Amino acid sequence: MENPKDKLAEWLGEVFDQYGIDSLYAVTVFTILIAISYRKDIQNWKELEGWRKGIIMSTFFAAIVFSIFSLLRLTGVIDL
Repeated sequence: MENPKDKLAEWLGEVFDQYGIDSLYAVTVFTILIAISYRKDIQNWKELEGWRKGIIMSTFFAAIVFSIFSLLRLTGVIDL
């Protein structure tokens, strides 16, 4: 039985290829948008549970890492 997540990943890859969108850049944009969506949670940082703080921090870490990879790829320093 095929995993639905694998089917979704294949479908997204096909859509990105169809429209000429690089997957790394798309993931970078989505991650940044998700990080921005935590704006209100960050304003109430002291009232948040520890697990929610961890999710927010890991999202920002991922956004930073993907942004660095995208910038390095745009400048031609790395070739992924």
